[in-house]
Amino acid sequence: MWQLMQVQKKAQTNEEGISKLMSMVEHLMGEFQDVKKDVDGMKQQMEKFNSEISNLQEQMNSVDQNNSALMERLKKVEAASTNQDKMNELQKFMNDLNNKISSLPPIELIVTWPAMEDALKGIYKETTVSTVVSHNGMQTAPMTDTSKIQTMPTTHAYAQTMHWSGCLYQFVSL
Repeated sequence: MWQLMQVQKKAQTNEEGISKLMSMVEHLMGEFQDVKKDVDGMKQQMEKFNSEISNLQEQMNSVDQNNSALMERLKKVEAASTNQDKMNELQKFMNDLNNKISSLPPIELIVTWPAMEDALKGIYKETTVSTVVSHNGMQTAPMTDTSKIQTMPTTHAYAQTMHWSGCLYQFVSL
């Protein structure tokens, strides 16, 4: 009997141990289920994040291409601006040149060096020049056998003015 009781007690202790073990295994199985659900959820989130990252990379590539195109356009605009600055400088130069040309005395008062030389030597004879014609930057007058007025460029001439016997003369170096 004593042995029977001890065997029953051992069997009961074994049953209690197995019950505890079974409850612990059930508890672990529940937690494994929860962990598995969490891992599956994280996998889905990772896939979602990966797709968002690839979309962002595509958008970044598009932004880089747009940035490159904008930089090229900006360089072209800067080059055009530089060209416009040069054009403005040329326009200012042309305006200054036109102002200088307009400040020159009338063509009738311009005397060429050869005519001045002849006049100083006493060879000059009075001419009756009726018209002085200006064409393409050249001053011309009708040539007669007594005329000493010659054709001269007015755009590239160096002019010098002097008073001589109460008259204003303009000397032009050709």
